Amino acid sequence: MGEFPVRSGRSSFLQEGGNSSPPSLIDSLPCAISVGFHLSDAVLEDVENQPTPLYFHHYQRVNILLDTIGLIVASAIQDLGYQAMPIAASQIVDWKTQKAHLSHKHVARAAGLGWIGRNNLLVNEQFGSRIRLVTILTGIPLIVSSLQRWIAVPVWTGLPVCPAGAIQERPKDFDHLRCMNS
Repeated sequence: MGEFPVRSGRSSFLQEGGNSSPPSLIDSLPCAISVGFHLSDAVLEDVENQPTPLYFHHYQRVNILLDTIGLIVASAIQDLGYQAMPIAASQIVDWKTQKAHLSHKHVARAAGLGWIGRNNLLVNEQFGSRIRLVTILTGIPLIVSSLQRWIAVPVWTGLPVCPAGAIQERPKDFDHLRCMNS
């Protein structure tokens, strides 16, 4: 894609990925671009038993920033004559099952930005799971650099640290509702 149209400092990063879109869009928008933003360590370190008002504000502002970046990237792709669709950073379409239009973490994993951790979040080598993501689906022909293959090393330190007790030894046993309701 060449130069990224937004200069945001070291905390934002962009990676082009492969086919990770929902089946209904795969034929017209077969590629995905994953953009991540590193959340403030100071804000997250202030969270103990539950999210703080400062965290909620930070989370909202970062999602707005990522949505804006998604719109700018999609617009730049459209200006080149290709289709593009930004997928909102945090838009739940089914509250009961906590499903969104697509899984940003799985797109980011396919793009080589990290691996899915025991907490069912994307874990980035540099920023850990302290990131938010947005995805741009597109029909622009992307040159995908070699994908990084992440190997998750068993780390048990997250189990006792989780304030909700939602993280278990196996990722499939992660208690999503317990995490959301604490």
